[in-house]
Amino acid sequence: RIYSAAAEPSNAVVGAENDVTLAMTTVTEVPKGGAIVIVAPMGALSFPDPCEIIPTPSDAVSSTFGLPIPQSAGAICQSDASKPNVAAVVLQLGALPANAYLMTVLKLRNVKAFQQDDPQFQWQVYTVVSSENAVASAGSASVTYLDSPISYSAFSVLAAMSDAFIDTELLEPAAARFTKGRSTQNEVVICFRQSLATPAGQTLVVRIPEGFRLPWRDSNDC
Repeated sequence: RIYSAAAEPSNAVVGAENDVTLAMTTVTEVPKGGAIVIVAPMGALSFPDPCEIIPTPSDAVSSTFGLPIPQSAGAICQSDASKPNVAAVVLQLGALPANAYLMTVLKLRNVKAFQQDDPQFQWQVYTVVSSENAVASAGSASVTYLDSPISYSAFSVLAAMSDAFIDTELLEPAAARFTKGRSTQNEVVICFRQSLATPAGQTLVVRIPEGFRLPWRDSNDC
């Protein structure tokens, strides 16, 4: 059985492309011609066809450790539009020893919003001895596993905020120093509405128009 697995998104908004970093710890060596099969939550995320993976150094992901899949394995990503939530990482050139690994699958599509802790939206990963029909046979009783599947929750996908604005009326102009003058300092209240609760560990990103600059003191004070 796969010992452990995790997934970390680059973008968790419905409709957006999402480069997902996957971590897994295998127990059994995967031979040349075998595959790692990744099953994303059905109906919630879809792999592009064709899909693409890139090696990911462990220092690029703060919450997970693993080795990049070695180039000697000749790993490529295979997907099929008939099963958009499944991808197979095929080892074309060499075997993959049992270890902890990291990889990033590029340009998944966030199809619908879901909560991380909803049991209907879990990921799966497992390994097979032959990559032939690895995508098409996912979920079938005919699959012969090397490391059997592990199911795990990963991250939430949220609907894009439909209502966000800067409210200057909540501030006392004299105290807040709000002004439209050029090269002056402003303090503003950003108001927004979200449709789902934001789990711990998620990040709120605010982009400001070109021509404005945030005062920067340190990473915890801007």
